[in-house]
Amino acid sequence: MIISEPNKKWTPPELVDFTRKRQQAVGVPGQVFHYSDTGYILLGLLIEKVTGKPFHENLHERIFQPLNMNDSYLLYYSEPSNPKKAIQDIWLNGSKL
Repeated sequence: MIISEPNKKWTPPELVDFTRKRQQAVGVPGQVFHYSDTGYILLGLLIEKVTGKPFHENLHERIFQPLNMNDSYLLYYSEPSNPKKAIQDIWLNGSKL
């Protein structure tokens, strides 16, 4: 899907839906661990629900600004305080995305 639609911008609800429909547990909780962004996506949605503000605004107001993280931002949703620097190209199976 990444190669066939490299410009698709996934929304958090789409990512959660994708995970629910196409992924399964890798083992018994607490016994096996594999990294996944799903928990961060769910946390962002929960923060939005509780605060009534978009996740990127919470990041900037509560984390980036107080800690002077002026190069940090949420890709596709916000901009850094400092001029944005180019990010590294992404490659998958020999194809640049």
